[in-house]
Amino acid sequence: MIRLSRPARKSNPAPRGGFTLLELTLALGLTIVLLTAVYRAMEIHWQFSVAGQIEVERSQIARALLSQIAADIRSTVYRVEETSTSSSTTGTDDTGTTDDTTDTTDTDTTLAEFTDPADAFSSNATGVFGDNQSLTLHISRPTSSKESPSGDLTSSLQQGDLKSVSYFLAGGESGLAGSLSNPLSEVQTDDGIEGLARMSGDRFAVLQAADAGESSDFASQTRLLAPEINFLAFDYHDGYEWLTEWDSSIEARLPNAIGVTIGFRDPNFPEKSFLRRTASESTDTFRIVVPLSAANPFEGVAY
Repeated sequence: MIRLSRPARKSNPAPRGGFTLLELTLALGLTIVLLTAVYRAMEIHWQFSVAGQIEVERSQIARALLSQIAADIRSTVYRVEETSTSSSTTGTDDTGTTDDTTDTTDTDTTLAEFTDPADAFSSNATGVFGDNQSLTLHISRPTSSKESPSGDLTSSLQQGDLKSVSYFLAGGESGLAGSLSNPLSEVQTDDGIEGLARMSGDRFAVLQAADAGESSDFASQTRLLAPEINFLAFDYHDGYEWLTEWDSSIEARLPNAIGVTIGFRDPNFPEKSFLRRTASESTDTFRIVVPLSAANPFEGVAY
């Protein structure tokens, strides 16, 4: 018996699956949410990292500047100027009586004027001369006796232990800033302040230049320390209260302490920059009070 096999039935292929419009919309929405979260996380990271970097840089700059200013203040020297004293003479007249005559030297009864720190830089007086915006010190600091790269010792021999040092804001309103004919920095700022500047020179060389009328050469001794600084203030303690100016020629002594306050300008970022941030207010200003060991701490104290 012969069986006839039935031919195999061909199966139709299954339809290929795909994403519906709803699934595509949900996937696209989830992708957008995920990218937004990643972008926000990166932005927060940049905010904290940049803000912390600005604060760290400000603290480092302030520590270096205040340390240098404090070292100069502690090195201040003062020489008491000799004052005229009255002398008494005894004479005998014709009647045999003794006549005590007191000869007093002529004294200037006019009030002494405050010495501008710019003038005190090249004056013969020593000590501290300053106002609220600038400070001039006459310090004593030994110089290094190392030879110059060329082997010439002339430059080192011309440098003495006594120096004149001034601190001020370049571009400010102080007399020291006005004595500069050329700006120290080519960067133009909105407030016109170029930064904290320090002018120093050998005492002997400065006095020689002043006698020769070459005071304009003092500008070559000026160095811009920190263009980030746009605020500088000094105050002076006399043992009783804080004063806004000090003249050792008038006070005939050094102040008991000098307060120094510096302030930073806002960080300069390009307009609409991704990194544009504002620094913390805690690092806007820094202050230090430097006592002078050479001053008499009980002189000028009111009881």
